[in-house]
Amino acid sequence: MKPFYMKARQTLQQLLSEVSHTENLHYLLENYKECNLKNCLKLLLRCKLEFYARNMLVEIFQEIMRYETHASALRQLIQNQNSYKVPAKTYQYIKSEG
Repeated sequence: MKPFYMKARQTLQQLLSEVSHTENLHYLLENYKECNLKNCLKLLLRCKLEFYARNMLVEIFQEIMRYETHASALRQLIQNQNSYKVPAKTYQYIKSEG
């Protein structure tokens, strides 16, 4: 069980350092410093939660980047228009990219 416990500690340390939560790391490692089945499972569950949270952050940042690219393209499209009438194809494109 010791290898799993040590690997869970290292993984949690890496995941928390990626999101700058090192202050939480010291607290968690102090609470779960004893190598037993209960603490090993708790560390593994914390790793799973942190991994899920990291993936959610990545998805959020990807959506922000997607939004910014579409927003800048739409701003350019609006600025280039001489009138407020938009061709049907352009309207459908804007509507579908929404």
